[in-house]
Amino acid sequence: RTITLLEDRIPALQERIADFDKEIAALPVNSAERDSKSLLRSSVLNTVTYYNQRIGALSVSVALATGGVTIIEPAFLPGAPMAQSPVKLAITAIAISVAVAVLLIALLETFDDRIRNAEDLQSMAVAPVLGVIPNVRAWRSRKMPPLFTQTAHSENAGEAYRALLVSTVHALEQSGSGTVQFTSPHPRAGKTTTVANLGALLGWSGRSAVVVDLDLRSPKGSAMLGFEDAPGFSEVVVGDALLSNSIQPTNLGTLRILPAGSLPRDPSETIGRSETREVLRDLESQFDAVLVDSGALHPYSDALVMLPATKAVVLIVREGKTRKRDVTEAVDAIRSSGGNVIGCVLTASHSVRMRRIRRTSTLRPNDHKPRTETTDRPRDVKDWVSAKSY
Repeated sequence: RTITLLEDRIPALQERIADFDKEIAALPVNSAERDSKSLLRSSVLNTVTYYNQRIGALSVSVALATGGVTIIEPAFLPGAPMAQSPVKLAITAIAISVAVAVLLIALLETFDDRIRNAEDLQSMAVAPVLGVIPNVRAWRSRKMPPLFTQTAHSENAGEAYRALLVSTVHALEQSGSGTVQFTSPHPRAGKTTTVANLGALLGWSGRSAVVVDLDLRSPKGSAMLGFEDAPGFSEVVVGDALLSNSIQPTNLGTLRILPAGSLPRDPSETIGRSETREVLRDLESQFDAVLVDSGALHPYSDALVMLPATKAVVLIVREGKTRKRDVTEAVDAIRSSGGNVIGCVLTASHSVRMRRIRRTSTLRPNDHKPRTETTDRPRDVKDWVSAKSY
């Protein structure tokens, strides 16, 4: 009965809505009367909507009371949470883990621009990779000094430095220079360690060589070889000391060192003096090889200021630390300043598997007699290095 009553009222209300639509259409826009008619129309429309909802609810109640609706299965409250199969969960977890790992690897390869291997270095520097030096944990932790010729050493490290020396000397012969400058894009790339070990190899082979410590801000080469307090390059270029008196012998065969000397107030100005070129020219006339340990290219410009006096440059890059864009910027800076990048060296490489350090083969300088010094240049690159000398 109620349903019938409501159904009879709905047509009249729909006619009123239609009349309101006609009246609203005839009235001006934004007028007060038009707004009032719109409110009345909305009220009537809401009434129609309520009647329809009420009719639907009453129809369900009537159907349940008269048997017009059949309950197939009564609802019940579960006694425990529903769980999926453990096997399906494990498979799903493994699939998600693999997908996340692949995504992370792709992101790392895309956004991580650090040098990871020799191929990365060569492509960025557009220069030959002269050598790859393996990572030696004992050097990093200072458990043993970074001169493998003076300590129990790794066979891989020794062979890597020997191969590097041969490649470096060959590159020097190709460039026509006897002086080579070692630098790096940033500090702590292994530059001084590389210079010291190459110098030690040359010294034990009996060839005349000199290491010039021209890192006048942090002269680690002088400290490594025990000459941090000795007068050296700084005193020579300003005329306070003679070059012949400042060149010091070492306990590494025929190797000599020109220490950095006292630290100047303006290292760039000191290095840029014309006397620097004269000192290096004199050293090249006295020694078969002049190894210059300069500062890093960043954050100072000392290494670039030195280029007119050295020309040949070897760039030292640390694996996993140096970024590709730093290598590119370093090479561009060197070449734009007139330098010649004859090659690069990758240090602290984990791609070269280290052999076990042999404690029974400790080398001491006094256990070996260096060859007789000679001023004759070697006829062949391999004459510079003899494995029997170490």
